[in-house]
Amino acid sequence: MPLLRLLLAMLLLIAGPARLAADDGASTATLRVISLAPSITEILFTLGAGDRVVAVTDFCRYPEQAATKAKVGGLHDPRFEQMLLLRPDVVFHLPSNAPVVGRLRERGIETIAVPSETVADIRTALRTVGARLGVEATARDTIAAMDAGLERVRVRTADRARPTVLFVVGHPPGVLREVYGAGPNTFLDELIAVAGGSNVLAESPVRYPVVARETLMRTPPDVVVEHKASGEPWTERERETLRALWLEYLGPAARGRTRVLFLDDPQVTVPGPSVVRHAEALAALLHPVE
Repeated sequence: MPLLRLLLAMLLLIAGPARLAADDGASTATLRVISLAPSITEILFTLGAGDRVVAVTDFCRYPEQAATKAKVGGLHDPRFEQMLLLRPDVVFHLPSNAPVVGRLRERGIETIAVPSETVADIRTALRTVGARLGVEATARDTIAAMDAGLERVRVRTADRARPTVLFVVGHPPGVLREVYGAGPNTFLDELIAVAGGSNVLAESPVRYPVVARETLMRTPPDVVVEHKASGEPWTERERETLRALWLEYLGPAARGRTRVLFLDDPQVTVPGPSVVRHAEALAALLHPVE
């Protein structure tokens, strides 16, 4: 093992200067790119730069082509040595990736932070990635299409009654404890509004709070939205089980009032250009055609 570590260290030392030399005057079309977030991966492929992506995180599942790329860990535990061996020219990351970013920069690798909390952040991310990869026009077109799509949904739901909505971000499987919901200053909060709903967590002091059961029991939401992070469709048994759990969790005031609804698309919690698709799906849940 000591010999293996020594050989790996020598390879990494060699890789740094060689990569820098290759960068000198390199075309953006040949850049080797690593994405450290599912939202960034979606943006890269949407902008037609998927062929430049050499690695993504373990949680990047969309689009399907992302599954063919090398995996370099998760948001909080990226595999630094593996990234170096892939000799990237640029690493796109979230602002919260700060610890690994410093180590990459020490190796002379360009790193670019991409925001991902709000719809405005999605626009900024598209412009940032588009500018660095030389696809500014595609980024502008994508932003225009996204904004037009969101406006279509907003107009379609503008004259409908606005149900109160709890959008569930996550909780342990099969139990309702440590339930996290989408709060203010998030793209999911904006998604609820565009789809014709009113976020019950709009006054939360944090973006993704743990839901206070006592508060919800006093005034249950009209709608609870669960999503399937795994990407597998909800089974009818899973739906029935969760409906029963939620009605018990919310108490007697929820019976006859609260609808528990389900989204199958795991990408719904990823802030990317597909936000229009998710707004349409959520609007269809909140305001079904009668």
